Amino acid sequence: MIYPIVFGYRQFLELTLKAMIEEYGPLGGVPPGWSHHRLEDLWRDFERLLRNWGVADQEDGSTDAVQKCVAEFSRMDPTSAAFRFPKSRKGEASVAGCDGIELLQLRETMLAIETYFMWVEAALHSKRDVWGYIP
Repeated sequence: MIYPIVFGYRQFLELTLKAMIEEYGPLGGVPPGWSHHRLEDLWRDFERLLRNWGVADQEDGSTDAVQKCVAEFSRMDPTSAAFRFPKSRKGEASVAGCDGIELLQLRETMLAIETYFMWVEAALHSKRDVWGYIP
C-alpha cells in the first residue's frame, strides 16, 4: 500500500502548486503551467509567485522546510510515474528504498505541508482582496 499512498501525497503537492499558480500567478507575473508534472519547476514558479506577491518566508523557515519535502518527492519521482507503476517501461523497479518510508511520519509531514499551503492561500487571498484584484 506504500505506492498508492505516496503517489497520492505527491499528487497533492503537484495539484496544490498548480492550483495556487493558476489562481494567483497571473496577477503576480507567473503564468500557469499545466503541461508537465515536474515538482521542482512548479516549486520554482511558486516561489516566484510568493516573492512577487510579497509573501516572503516566515521566520520559522516553513517555506524552506516545504521546499525540502518537495525536492525529496521530486528526487524520488521526478515525472509522477514512479509511484504509479511498480516497474518502469524497461522492466526495472520504479522506486528503490520504499521499505524505509515511515508512513505515520509522512502523514504528519503532509499535514504540516497542508497547513502551510492553507496559510499561503489565506495570505494571498487577503492581499488580493485588499488590492482589489479579481481573478
